[in-house]
Amino acid sequence: MKNAAHGNVSRLNTIKVRLVTTWILVVLGSGLTLFSLLGNMTIFGNYQNSKSQKWNSFDSSLPPKTLSLKSLQTYAADRIDDEFSHKKTMDVLSTIVMDRFTHGDQARYNIFSNWLLYFLGCINPAFELIHDPDVLLRNGYSALCSEQAYLLLILAERFGIRARHVGLNGHVVMEAWYGDDWHMYDPDLEVVPEVSGRGVLSVEALSREPSLIKTLYQGRGTPDYVNHIIKIFTSREDNTFMSLPRFAHFEWKTNVLYHFEQIANWLKWIIPLFMLASGVLIQVRSR
Repeated sequence: MKNAAHGNVSRLNTIKVRLVTTWILVVLGSGLTLFSLLGNMTIFGNYQNSKSQKWNSFDSSLPPKTLSLKSLQTYAADRIDDEFSHKKTMDVLSTIVMDRFTHGDQARYNIFSNWLLYFLGCINPAFELIHDPDVLLRNGYSALCSEQAYLLLILAERFGIRARHVGLNGHVVMEAWYGDDWHMYDPDLEVVPEVSGRGVLSVEALSREPSLIKTLYQGRGTPDYVNHIIKIFTSREDNTFMSLPRFAHFEWKTNVLYHFEQIANWLKWIIPLFMLASGVLIQVRSR
């Protein structure tokens, strides 16, 4: 009799554990799925945007028209003629990126845009940074130097212009290859170092002319910030040039994070669905 009673209690406890487990999995799975849906379908997924600076050429009508890399490329293609030189094409592409973004902090995922990267970012902030161009375009209009430079790099490559990242140990720009030389573009601070009779200068050429750097970046911040930019450019020993592999970020860690980000943008859906399926399966088997 005692054994039968003990067995009944044991079965009841097992049922309770399965029921609680089912509810936990269903609630978590439903909640995380809801976060992802809100992030993809509403403004809850947007990252923090910054106001346009006095020197920003930001066009507020452009972000709604260019919510993906494909739409941004199409927008650019409509303004580029097949007979354009690489120089003229870069003029159009750099202007579009400058008009599309305001200068701001690095774009980050929040709990709605990607709950998985958001929680991992609580452990290491590098995980919550946005590198995916489509997410960057879809969820806002402010970006930091590395993000804007990478986006311009992709556009240049898609229009047949070889391009590379240049890491300046505190700032990131990009260079385009045409006319048998590299030419620098800084979409974040909206600087194109074009000099009459010399064309658009490279980082290497610009780094040897601190007075020109000061003139070009004047007004982009406080005098101390401009002096900081001058120091970044002229201290050439710590510059990082990344031209291969093509489309690459300027250092390998960012490439690894970018690929993990691509996987995480699938996992934010797969994990909750797995939780829901597991909860239903446990309940079915318990019956």
